[in-house]
Amino acid sequence: SKTLIGQLKARGFEVAAVDMSEISKTGGGIHCMAQALKRVPA
Repeated sequence: SKTLIGQLKARGFEVAAVDMSEISKTGGGIHCMAQALKRVPA
């Protein structure tokens, strides 16, 4: 949601908004796109 994205950005998070309109047409969801996050040490 745009509200959540704004709140996360305000707290210093980098947010990557993803257009889900095409995957949702075929019955897919965010669970189908989940991958492990790899973080680079600061």
